Amino acid sequence: MALEKWLGEGGSWGREETKPALLRIPRKLIWEWIDGDMENRAWHFAYRLVPKTHSPEEWRASLVRSFLVRYGSHKEVRSGLMSNYLSGVWHGPPSLHYQAIRDKLLRIKDIEDDENAIRWIDEFAGGLETQVEQERMYEEREP
Repeated sequence: MALEKWLGEGGSWGREETKPALLRIPRKLIWEWIDGDMENRAWHFAYRLVPKTHSPEEWRASLVRSFLVRYGSHKEVRSGLMSNYLSGVWHGPPSLHYQAIRDKLLRIKDIEDDENAIRWIDEFAGGLETQVEQERMYEEREP
């Protein structure tokens, strides 16, 4: 687990200026490792390792986009990546948190042309829309 944190988003140890260690590994080596046991490693990479990218400006060159282009045709990969994007800590109403993620994804979709990436965005944004509605109903009932 500590190695996964170091490789993935935890590699910055909370410092914005430090990129995850995984981004220093040539993608060719990453793909070779995943392809060595694609059934298990692609899902694990999606769920636990690939750093999130929320910015349309960074999206086209991002590791997560390259990963989706290569492995996003697999439903379990898309599902694992959704779980990855939902992990973390936030403050405030859950509806606003999920809505912010959805809005960022939709901005990314505007510049995306890959079928696998678009499929993942559509599935994820649709699920987030449902989650936003459910959370708003719950928040309205809270005293």
